[in-house]
Amino acid sequence: MYPQYGSYGMKNQWFELQSVSDSQININPITNITVDPFEEIVWCGYGNGKIKSYLSPIMQRHTSFMAHTSEVREILVEENGIISLSSDNLRYHSKGGLLQLSFSNDDMRALGCMEFTNQRRNEVLMGGNCPSMFVFDLDSGRLVKQITIESGIMSLAKGKLLATGG
Repeated sequence: MYPQYGSYGMKNQWFELQSVSDSQININPITNITVDPFEEIVWCGYGNGKIKSYLSPIMQRHTSFMAHTSEVREILVEENGIISLSSDNLRYHSKGGLLQLSFSNDDMRALGCMEFTNQRRNEVLMGGNCPSMFVFDLDSGRLVKQITIESGIMSLAKGKLLATGG
């Protein structure tokens, strides 16, 4: 894909292609990193609520905007924007940083993870250190389901099945 960098990404072979230096990293650590499946972009969430994106493979800064007032816990990417999660808020921004949707609920607290529930990427399942999981529809902008669970979850992973871990 990038012949000037040689072959990379071969099976069981990884190496550093580029690094990014940010003078604010000690003050506001990176809390989440996500690779955009639609564009050559790496998205980073920070402890101060900021989201920055970098163009791959040279890691040139692309966008930078405040997404939340507290740390960014998770970032998901869909074709036209990004979904970010803080401990008590879900937000959808355009890839340029324009806020499109913000949602919170009194029961949403100590959230820490989210995952798409379908191939269309229009529904998100959220969870954390709270007694509920939440299903949010991005198209309608509504919470469509609240699921009571016995213990909190720290991680969500989706393949053929949706797995939770606490």
